[in-house]
Amino acid sequence: MEWIEEVGLLKTVTGITRCYDKLVKEFIVNVTTSCNVSGSPDFRKVFVRGKCVNFSPSVINTFLGRSLAEIVDEEISLSAITTELTADQVKEWPVKGLLSSAHLSVKYAILNRIGAANWAPTKHTSNVSSGLAKLIYLIGTKAKFDFGAYVFDQTVKHAETLAVKLPIGFPYLISEIILSQQPQIVTADEFPNKKASALTVDHRLLDGTHVPDVAGLAEITQGEDTISSCTLRKKHVDCLIMELTKGKNTDEDNAVAGDQAVGGATSDDDSAASS
Repeated sequence: MEWIEEVGLLKTVTGITRCYDKLVKEFIVNVTTSCNVSGSPDFRKVFVRGKCVNFSPSVINTFLGRSLAEIVDEEISLSAITTELTADQVKEWPVKGLLSSAHLSVKYAILNRIGAANWAPTKHTSNVSSGLAKLIYLIGTKAKFDFGAYVFDQTVKHAETLAVKLPIGFPYLISEIILSQQPQIVTADEFPNKKASALTVDHRLLDGTHVPDVAGLAEITQGEDTISSCTLRKKHVDCLIMELTKGKNTDEDNAVAGDQAVGGATSDDDSAASS
């Protein structure tokens, strides 16, 4: 969470809870290529249900309270992203266009889970798209990037492609931006989607096939497991020694008692003989 908070995206994970699925789909359908053409009447505007919604990188950043100071806009190659996400285990982005999440290091595996739940909703978390890979790369490296421009570009892509099943990114954020400008746009029979429950991360993630880039946490976890197992074994050994010692002492006591009994009988016999 510290990475997400430092890059100013904590609100996208914990502060945005409403999403009207039908409204967002209508919004996406009405995004045109001229939305990104300077001088066009539709420049940075999307018309949905007869109402105008201002939509631009600055609108998105302002809504999230993000500062544009010290923004570093640099082109990052997919090879560099792949190398960072996999801790140098994979050097080139896969030809098929999707990176297997099994190759991700622990940090990016967790960021991918968060991204799949909040930024680019999908139930298929076994693979990572290039768009989400770039985003978690920017977050994981704590880069100073223009998040508003990223969201805007991802949204405009819907108008520039003929793909029918292109996943809608940032539906909760888009829904809240629309409602912040047009609060009466929702119809009486519409209800927001139920926000997914809080994510949990299985501790086995640190012991799996992911590269343990969170070395400190992994070492602490492994160290605690080692200490616990050693302590348990020591208890078993101590109990065994106690049982063995107890048994040995009992045998020795029995032997001493037998000797005393034999010795007592011999003395009586000797006394009788003397008499």
